[in-house]
Amino acid sequence: MGLFSKESCIVCGGKVNALTKAKTAEGSVCSSCLSLCSPNFVSNIKNKNVSEIKMHIEYIKENQELYKNFQATDTVGKLFFVDKSKRLFHVPAPAVSIYNKTPIVYSFDNIVDYELVVDGETYTKGGASIGRALVGGAVFGGVGAVIGGATGKKSQKEMIKKMYIKITLNHTYDTYTEISLISADTKKGSFLYNTMTDCANKILALLDSITAESSAPSFSGSAADEILKYKQLLDCGAITEEEFNKKKSELLNL
Repeated sequence: MGLFSKESCIVCGGKVNALTKAKTAEGSVCSSCLSLCSPNFVSNIKNKNVSEIKMHIEYIKENQELYKNFQATDTVGKLFFVDKSKRLFHVPAPAVSIYNKTPIVYSFDNIVDYELVVDGETYTKGGASIGRALVGGAVFGGVGAVIGGATGKKSQKEMIKKMYIKITLNHTYDTYTEISLISADTKKGSFLYNTMTDCANKILALLDSITAESSAPSFSGSAADEILKYKQLLDCGAITEEEFNKKKSELLNL
C-alpha cells in the first residue's frame, strides 16, 4: 500500500498520508490540517470531533491576526513578551514542531496562577488570588532575588537539570503554558545559570505586576476567544458579516 490511502481527511476532504496523519474517533486528519493546529491541541486530537477541529483551526487563524497586531511593551529576552496596552502576552512557540508555529496570544485575564519549578520542585507560586508565596528552599541570591536563604538539601545541589515557569490558564484550549529556562545540566554560578535566574526574576516580576492590576478593565477570556464566539454567531446567522467584522476590529483595537 502507498503512502496515500483512499481515506480522506475529515476536515478538508484531502488525501491522507499514512505516515503523518492523526487518528480521531470520526476518522483521520491530514498533515496540512494538523499544521494549522497548536501542539497542545494536537496532543489530544484523538478525543476531538470534526466540528471541534474546524473551530480550533478558525481560532488559530484569529490568533494569527491577534499576533500580527501584538506590540510588545515589555520583553524578557526571547522568552516572554507583554503588550500592556492590550493586556496580552505570549511565549515562543516550540522551536521543533510540525504544527502551527505562531505563538498563542493570551489575555492577562487568562492567568490563574504561575510557579517557578526547578527539577520538579515548586519554589515560588503567584497569582491574583494568592499574591506571591514562597515554597520550599531558595534558588537565587543577590539583589532582587526571588527567594533567599537556601537551607537543607536544596542548598547542597550544585547542578540544575531543569528550570521553567509554568503559567496555569483559564483558556478555551490551553490549561497552561511553560517558559523553559534551563533544560540540561547547568552548574550553579555558571554564566547560563546566572542569566536564566535573572530572566526568571524579571518574568516573575512582570507576572506579579500583571496580576496585581486590580483596577484594570476585565474581559471574559482573550480577544481571540471572544472573536471565536462572534464567529460562531455569524456561522449560525445570529449576526451579519458586517457586525462580525466591526466587533472583530474593536477586539483587536484596529
